Amino acid sequence: MKNYRMTARQAKAIFIANFDSLPEKVKQAVEFTISNWRELNIEESKFFLSDFGRLPRSPQESDEETRQKLSDAVNTLKKCTEVWLSLENLPQEEWRDVVGYENDYKVSNYGRVKSFKRGVPKIFHVAQDKDGYEIVNISGNGRSRNIGVHVLVAEAFIDNPEDKSQVNHYNGVKFDNCIWNLEWNTAAENAQHALEFGLTKQGSDRPESKLTPEQVIYIRRVHIWRHPKFGARALAKQFNVTRKVIENVVKHKTYKNIP
Repeated sequence: MKNYRMTARQAKAIFIANFDSLPEKVKQAVEFTISNWRELNIEESKFFLSDFGRLPRSPQESDEETRQKLSDAVNTLKKCTEVWLSLENLPQEEWRDVVGYENDYKVSNYGRVKSFKRGVPKIFHVAQDKDGYEIVNISGNGRSRNIGVHVLVAEAFIDNPEDKSQVNHYNGVKFDNCIWNLEWNTAAENAQHALEFGLTKQGSDRPESKLTPEQVIYIRRVHIWRHPKFGARALAKQFNVTRKVIENVVKHKTYKNIP
């Protein structure tokens, strides 16, 4: 029996006939993809479109690989200025008032900031401060100020029951202001995170470094995932550090000066 091959005309007819019966989220994804096909015909954004219905709300709500793929997708869209600044909403994007500027500005769970001050909604161009954080200038009550986008997102979306004072980028990327990459920290927690992720001086260049170059080389050579003797937990106990320190060493996120 000869294999039946659907023509493009037949496929289009079937799609049009059944579009209204598709789930609303599927419709949104289809419309978004068609409108932005040139920008989105890349692997990261395909992942974003297929998985946008289950976005994590914090670093703790999803595995690291999923969070990173979603962040890569969002940051890919950010590079496409035409998409990032012109579209009113991205898939599954949620907007909330900027705390303290409720009538004038909104911020989204993807780190976009929107102004309503001149009557027409406008997505902000962002700048970077000297430390690499994305900032926007907002004004109200007779004064203006530059403020980090990560702070706006955290204040609007993330509970802070312990009244911690700083916002941490979980993956260490300062321009990744998606909600699942942010968490409230104390100054001490932020300093420890910066050390573990190599965001201060790298590895053994620091006088207070916890591991010697020889130990780093040994860990990378012997580490076996979830092994009772050579897994991250066992090696952490052996060298009196946290498991996160070992995992970051193995992934070359820290001690980058050691091959």
